[in-house]
Amino acid sequence: MSRVAWGAYDMGFSDLAALMEFHANNPDAPNKPVAVMMLHNNTPAAVLTLKKSGIKTIADIKAKRASVGSAGSSTESIADRMLMAAGVDPMTEVTRDNLGVAESAGAIKDGKVDVFFWIGGVPTPAVKDLV
Repeated sequence: MSRVAWGAYDMGFSDLAALMEFHANNPDAPNKPVAVMMLHNNTPAAVLTLKKSGIKTIADIKAKRASVGSAGSSTESIADRMLMAAGVDPMTEVTRDNLGVAESAGAIKDGKVDVFFWIGGVPTPAVKDLV
């Protein structure tokens, strides 16, 4: 997305969350017309935890350790929005880890995080293995 906005490429593919995140973080980027094409509409958002964590709602993640996805990813952006919608400040009321899906699944198995967010295609081997 950034290479399109800054003129290095004429066209690129993006999902809406990544496009919104780019413009939020780059207010000086040229405001070029961009088309976002939905390539699929069935990408699930998953919040995974173990029963022993006591987490039953997004609001229960307050004061817990959460993997919110890789830094700068769509997963991180959506995780932050989900937490804010539940009344949890994702920057101050959650201990954050920026782990990918495989690392997040390992961290939850090892008790290093209480919960993790994942947004991606299915099946996801790391999630399938965890379940």
